[in-house]
Amino acid sequence: MKQALLITSAGLSTRFSKSVGHDVLKITYHEGEPKRSLLGFQLDMASRLELAPIILVVGYRSSEVRAFVSAYYPGRDITIVENTRYRDWGTSYSFVLGVRKAQQMGVDDLVYMEGDLVIDRPSLQNLLSAPGNAISSTGELITGASSVAFYVAEDGLLHYIYDTQHRALHIPEPFTILGNSGQVWKFSDTGQLYEVADSLDETELAGTNLIPIERYFQQVGTKDITWVQFADWVNCNEVDDYRNALAVMKE
Repeated sequence: MKQALLITSAGLSTRFSKSVGHDVLKITYHEGEPKRSLLGFQLDMASRLELAPIILVVGYRSSEVRAFVSAYYPGRDITIVENTRYRDWGTSYSFVLGVRKAQQMGVDDLVYMEGDLVIDRPSLQNLLSAPGNAISSTGELITGASSVAFYVAEDGLLHYIYDTQHRALHIPEPFTILGNSGQVWKFSDTGQLYEVADSLDETELAGTNLIPIERYFQQVGTKDITWVQFADWVNCNEVDDYRNALAVMKE
């Protein structure tokens, strides 16, 4: 079985740059060693877990990402994919570009991680070794301001909810499971995943990555999903989040 890691980080990261005080590239931003950047942490984590190949989807200041990978990770099995629509389309397109590359590479089991996350290694190992499909969650409080939440309705269908205005979340129906997403997923039915990627129209491609992810898990069902709760998890939206994540990086 060929397992691969997909990382996406193509956007402008305006919120992170604003918190720093000037324009920066979030995934390579570092205080200290360059490998203490978000990208450096994720690539080192993948190496320790023997997870390869790696598909990296980038857009904004992509030449800097390529230079970073060449300088600090020469010889690694990393394929970089360019998202030229990073300014006007959402994360769905980055995800689909990565999925299409995985299909070309003959990947059987795809792990997807958003590029601004720091997670403890044992938790990620639990997700990698889970049988079949896996969905991650965190133990953090669910808030409209910051959470990507998910729930399973009474009919067994999985739904993701997120407020782009960072105000409130709305669940319109009874549910049997509710969680705060860890924003890492494992797709074991890649044939179904490739079909989902091909089914998206332009509006869906311009939306968020939750559109194809939700559709995939609704089609494969939640009966046999492994739910993995992360112990240490930081979503680095701002520079203070990154600084808080440094302790997890050193574990």
